[in-house]
Amino acid sequence: MTIGQSIFELRKNSRLTQSELAAKLSVSEQELTRYPNSDKIKLELAFAHSMLYRIGETDDEKKAGAEKAIALCEEVLATCFDEEILDDTYCTLARIYTETGKCEKAQAMLSRMSSDQYDALRRA
Repeated sequence: MTIGQSIFELRKNSRLTQSELAAKLSVSEQELTRYPNSDKIKLELAFAHSMLYRIGETDDEKKAGAEKAIALCEEVLATCFDEEILDDTYCTLARIYTETGKCEKAQAMLSRMSSDQYDALRRA
């Protein structure tokens, strides 16, 4: 599923028009159409899908939410050079991997974080 398809799916599931979603995000409809290419938006969508993992009623829903979140995070890691976004992505993946019982992968993500982000996470 592409980022655009994910936005469409989440928007439809929330029963929002494109105009309503743009208003909720405080952006223009034109800006909203550029979101599929935004690493920050990909990460936010990954977070949304990881929430679907948490609230999914069936194992299939939970698995699908986690898989979509992981795929979006991996896409961000492959294309992003912003250290803050990368750290947020590592943190998101570490949480998803921990919640799905993949502790070695979670540890690998934590080890890739910047020392500042890792220290902040430990203090939280």
